Amino acid sequence: MGRVYRVGGDAFLAILTRVGPEDFPRVSDAVETVMQVVREAGFVLARARAGLAAFPAEAASPSDLVELSNRRVPRDELPSHDALDPVN
Repeated sequence: MGRVYRVGGDAFLAILTRVGPEDFPRVSDAVETVMQVVREAGFVLARARAGLAAFPAEAASPSDLVELSNRRVPRDELPSHDALDPVN
């Protein structure tokens, strides 16, 4: 399966075993399914973004893997924090 680590603030790193680039659509679908459950539980503003990368298929080192996954995080799919803040 894998492990999830909190790397700071609201950022997490998931290390999934036996997952390659061909599995990325399934992983993305699983993240969206979980987020739908979270929103239905009353956390309507909850959102998640995922940048997926596979080692060693796409990166030669752990640092390259993190850099590639960071570049793949969708930047434009979520509204800014100001847009979600009911005070603004």
